[in-house]
Amino acid sequence: AIRQQAYSSYLRFLRVYACFAVAAIALVQVILALNKHWPHGAVLPMDESLLIALQIILLQFLFQFSNSAALGYWNGLERQRQANVRLAIFLLLKHALALWAVLRWDSTAIAYLGAFAAVSAVECLVNFSHIYRARGGDSTFPNLAATAAGGDPDRTERNNARRQSAL
Repeated sequence: AIRQQAYSSYLRFLRVYACFAVAAIALVQVILALNKHWPHGAVLPMDESLLIALQIILLQFLFQFSNSAALGYWNGLERQRQANVRLAIFLLLKHALALWAVLRWDSTAIAYLGAFAAVSAVECLVNFSHIYRARGGDSTFPNLAATAAGGDPDRTERNNARRQSAL
């Protein structure tokens, strides 16, 4: 029961964090668009590579900020060691991939930031998947669309199974 309650809290905070991150990203995108199309020229002139780098940073922000819900989940269950080990592993992966990208692929900010954003996305999905399986249910991956919309993936899966059996 405690695991299910913790899982429900995790989903609630994941939605809050993800919604806040999406709202912040939308606000910054609007500001960037206004800057680019300002009637008397850009207030802060930016070349295309800087705009791409800023958009990658926003994408990384979405995943890293949303991943805070997973860290809170493990800290709430007093599993700080697990949270810290996972955090350290993914931090090492981010830096290793970024170093490889800059040295072997393209020595630009876009390559560096792209590596960080890619590993942040993987980290968020791996943590979500781990928490979903640890709640005590089946090991199939949940319906992320239902979760993002505020639904319980378990209930959505049960309803879908019920509809299928009725056919």
